[in-house]
Amino acid sequence: MTSHYSRRHYQDWAKILKGLSDPDNKRSTAELCLRLFISDNERFDSDRFLKACGLEPDYHLKSLVARLTINRSKDSYESG
Repeated sequence: MTSHYSRRHYQDWAKILKGLSDPDNKRSTAELCLRLFISDNERFDSDRFLKACGLEPDYHLKSLVARLTINRSKDSYESG
């Protein structure tokens, strides 16, 4: 499977998110990015992305990442 997004995309989005002043907006946008990037690229480093955004990967974000990673693995197993 070919990824639609590259490291440059991740860096650009992290820079945008880091500049957001509203913490709720930053967090919800980061969650959307995680959903998109994790489903697109199995090598996507969510911890690195969140730190670049200026967010600490707390329990909620870690459990979101875990669920998305499991779903991605399940989808690739079923299609392959």
